[in-house]
Amino acid sequence: MPGVRCPAFEGRARTFDGARAAGRQAFVADGAHGNWTIQETHFPQATPILDLMHALSYAYSAASAMPEKETYRPWASLIWKGRVAQVIRELEERQREIGEPPPDASPSDARFLIHRALTYFRFHRWRMNHREYRRLGLPLTSSPVESVIKQINRRVKGTEKFWVRETSEAVLQLRADYLSDSAPMRSFWLRHQARQTGVNTYSHAQ
Repeated sequence: MPGVRCPAFEGRARTFDGARAAGRQAFVADGAHGNWTIQETHFPQATPILDLMHALSYAYSAASAMPEKETYRPWASLIWKGRVAQVIRELEERQREIGEPPPDASPSDARFLIHRALTYFRFHRWRMNHREYRRLGLPLTSSPVESVIKQINRRVKGTEKFWVRETSEAVLQLRADYLSDSAPMRSFWLRHQARQTGVNTYSHAQ
């Protein structure tokens, strides 16, 4: 699609390359491997942060497989405090008790739920120091960005809306400008009105 640029180019264009940007940068994403490949390749200077909401969702699912009631609340508190190692130890103990999931385990199988959470937390544990991220004033979730994406989708992906490649990028840019905190559209119309003379000019017919 014309106008779509790679993450590295877009990052440099928006001064996220580390040389000119602010001293603290954060890269917040869910657990998808592709996200962290982008971070490691193009934004290695940014602090990698696993989205807190995704971490809590895995903890909630695993807690349903625990015999003790109210397991989720203590785990959520530990994750909030950056103490995911303790959650991992408790999950490991539970996995030893009930065993590893078989290859054909269903998504609701307690063994599968514990194993899935363990794998997730082990792989991302060094991206889950949420207490330190809060101290540094860094974001813990990508929710604000996802909210903006929904507002863009509402304009672009609604019913009876069709786009061609030549104009779709311009529509995306206009929607982004309309939603921007810096209000570039308002500034544009103020400048546009200031240039008006009350006289319309027309091209002569050939």
